[in-house]
Amino acid sequence: MAFKKNCLDDFVLDTKLKNADKKRIRNFLISQYPKLEPNLPDIWPKNEDDVCYVNVRNSDAKAQVIAVKGVPLFFTSKDEKIDMQQHKIDRRWIPVLRLVHQYPDIVTHQQVDKGAIPFVLSGADVMCPGLTSKGGNLTACPSGTIVAIMAEGKEHAMSVGKMMMDSEEIASVNKGHGIRNLNVMCDGLWHLRDVSN
Repeated sequence: MAFKKNCLDDFVLDTKLKNADKKRIRNFLISQYPKLEPNLPDIWPKNEDDVCYVNVRNSDAKAQVIAVKGVPLFFTSKDEKIDMQQHKIDRRWIPVLRLVHQYPDIVTHQQVDKGAIPFVLSGADVMCPGLTSKGGNLTACPSGTIVAIMAEGKEHAMSVGKMMMDSEEIASVNKGHGIRNLNVMCDGLWHLRDVSN
């Protein structure tokens, strides 16, 4: 997980995004998260000038956050390298957990059983049996998909993660790591609410 050991002092406001970068990243977000598009004008207005990078010190993942009007909205890390030539972008941008709480339908939901809750909240990856057991609910999606990790009996996502296997493989293998935990409640990024100061 990218932000497990980070405190608020590790998040440092960096440069404003250039207009070309804003356009490329917005287009990428729309292509990767189609359900985000109707809400994007509210989340990140097209002509918003106050859009900045936030660098994360003491991060093994070399993470970076995009903040709009000081509010962290999307993050990336060195592990999220992709080749999206049509958008001229080299990293996947992922919605932060707080944004997923506001707009829960922008990503696919995967549900773990009650036994997995303390492990996921401590930053552990989601194991396959936690998704396939009686309290789990595995939604069909391919490997590499960004998902909201829901808990049995709870209303809101407890973390944002990335599928390490496709859902069919998780169901058939039923062992090992199924979802990589990226941003969880109570990690450094969760506590970061405003970087405008």
